[in-house]
Amino acid sequence: MKFERAWNFSSGPTCLPLSVLQKAQAEFLNYNGTGMCVAELSHRSKHFKEIWNNVRTGFTKFLNIPETHKVMLIQDDASMQFAAIPMNFLAGKSAANYLVTGHWSEACIEDAEAYCTVNRVCPSPPKPVCAVSPYDKWHVDAKAAYLHYCSNETGDGVALYDFPYELLPENMPLICDMSSELGSRQIDISKFGVIYAGVQKNFGSSGVTVLIVKKSLLDKSTVLPITPSVYNYPLVQEAADEMYNTPATWSCYITWLCLDYMNKQGLKYYEDLSIDCLLYTSDAADDMQCVDLGGRRIIKKKKK
Repeated sequence: MKFERAWNFSSGPTCLPLSVLQKAQAEFLNYNGTGMCVAELSHRSKHFKEIWNNVRTGFTKFLNIPETHKVMLIQDDASMQFAAIPMNFLAGKSAANYLVTGHWSEACIEDAEAYCTVNRVCPSPPKPVCAVSPYDKWHVDAKAAYLHYCSNETGDGVALYDFPYELLPENMPLICDMSSELGSRQIDISKFGVIYAGVQKNFGSSGVTVLIVKKSLLDKSTVLPITPSVYNYPLVQEAADEMYNTPATWSCYITWLCLDYMNKQGLKYYEDLSIDCLLYTSDAADDMQCVDLGGRRIIKKKKK
């Protein structure tokens, strides 16, 4: 049956490269001569361990991650980090700084308040959110454990690309939810303590969250005692192959295929492509129609 591929601008799960889908289709019943689908492979098998390690090295290469940081793959979506972040990184302190930039920032604060006192760096902006509060309105608690923010609030159309690092107290970890934009521009990862993102936005299919963590922050002695073992990140990294439990094997496989595809062009290519896409969609808006498919918006050309 003939069909046209949709112009899928959903924030995630979003479109995947056609060659990635075709490769997954070709290997679906017999991955690498195993006689099995990747979804059937043991996560302790040599074949899956190769996929697992390729995902981590693929992220390191694509994002130019320095040796001071490590890649962790967590089974779940980025929203789980809203609770896992304070559980792991309060470092014995009782307060944390949170910058409010939109819906996801607010959702993150709701979870964090169960574990610590939240200092809102600036007053919550009025609804709908359309801007980040001026820097001179910010109040950062220098005694708090870290500062958390979401760099791109897709639901509100707010992005903070140029973070004012000079406002961050010395040695305070900067933690960022980059789910919507990681892989779309070059960033200096050394300036961050933790970056996290759901891979379904730009790197694969749903089921995996990538964490880029400064190694010095992984300290078992400072993790909250109530933290479930699967989200105790110092404990997870000590497990064999850093797989504490069964990961989302299929999602890891698709992420590896995507990273292999993307590393052929490199991050600068995708940064330029993101800018081109933005300009194109802005210019072509009058020639498009938005179709709502059960909550997912698919953009298609209008019929002439």
